[in-house]
Amino acid sequence: MASASPQKPYNKTKYFLLSYLIHFILNVWYFFIKKAELRIPPASQALIDQGRGYIIAGFHEATLSLFRHTTGYLQKQKGAKMVALVSQSKDGEIIHQTFARSNLSSIRGSSTRGGTGAFRSILKAMKEGQVPIFTVDGPKGPRHEVKPGIIAAASLSQLPILYLHSQYNLFWRFNSWDRHFFPKWRARLHIWYGEPFRVPKGLDEAGIEEWALKLQAEMLKLEQNLETEIRSLYPNNSIDVPLNSKTLEN
Repeated sequence: MASASPQKPYNKTKYFLLSYLIHFILNVWYFFIKKAELRIPPASQALIDQGRGYIIAGFHEATLSLFRHTTGYLQKQKGAKMVALVSQSKDGEIIHQTFARSNLSSIRGSSTRGGTGAFRSILKAMKEGQVPIFTVDGPKGPRHEVKPGIIAAASLSQLPILYLHSQYNLFWRFNSWDRHFFPKWRARLHIWYGEPFRVPKGLDEAGIEEWALKLQAEMLKLEQNLETEIRSLYPNNSIDVPLNSKTLEN
């Protein structure tokens, strides 16, 4: 099997400086985004209130709102020490640096480059009481396909997965593999959590694949239910805008 092509070197200083600009712009923009709803089932809320002992899961398309929520609510208000798995690509570097501006630590690695070491680092962080964030279909998709890493981590650690989805009533959608969205000015943000998702201990490869499909089904159901709610609350929403007419090219 041919090895992956080595990544070309890039200027980390440039990304370090750029992250401050991005962080500033996001803080200003999100000052005008209204947090309309945070819906958390009691069982999930009880885990969150402990400040540790769970795993966060979301789809890659919601990375931005996931970042804002985890740093603002889980970390600042609930005292959780969050840690994110970020790819070793150039895109991952700017994400890593931007996360750092909000005191969100990250572990560099992915399924294609440095993944095994990154997985061990995530497990170590979990044992130390940190709360990991998995974008379950990242870093390259396919969209909405849950990868095995989060199931393996949950099986080994026996920590429950708290999956969530966020949705704005008005947003722009990027023409990227994950269809990432960015809120429009004065958009309203809704965040819904599912019930704690518990994975059996000692799963083999087939078991991990089976439970990944189960988590995927629950996450898709939550997303669909939230989108239905948005449609009912805001007839003039961005969910049903055709991708080819109201998108941002990526």
